[in-house]
Amino acid sequence: MSKIHSKNIYQNPNSALEYFSHIQINPINLNEQNIVKGLFPELKGKYTLEIGCAGAIYSREMLSKNALKVDSMDYSLAMIEIAKKITKNEVSYKHQDINLNLDIKSKYDFICASYILHYSKTLIKTLTNIVNGLKRRGLLVFSVPNPELF
Repeated sequence: MSKIHSKNIYQNPNSALEYFSHIQINPINLNEQNIVKGLFPELKGKYTLEIGCAGAIYSREMLSKNALKVDSMDYSLAMIEIAKKITKNEVSYKHQDINLNLDIKSKYDFICASYILHYSKTLIKTLTNIVNGLKRRGLLVFSVPNPELF
């Protein structure tokens, strides 16, 4: 992957596509994706959310696990556009920044937030907002990058 300024990577459509292409072939990313997907339960009849869509990698897994409804949110309109092309109308997308008040109050049975927490400016607020988005007995799966590998 070429050197791209991190402020710009997700906003520029070409850079976002390059990033998405990279995470589909990079062994570290593929290993993490397989581990995270392995944590997904059967989602039949469940309302689900992917935070940080990055090409709908986990939204597509939610669909394959028979989720009733799959929503996805991302700060990057470029990443949302990539994801929309892949999932067509099967996933609902929302442009939202995790550093703001998230509009996800108690409506999801399952939330996957992969590689987004390190972008939080106020981690406690972000985690509180995400947990508040879960229904009682809801499940949150998240992952963060290992800084030694990146």
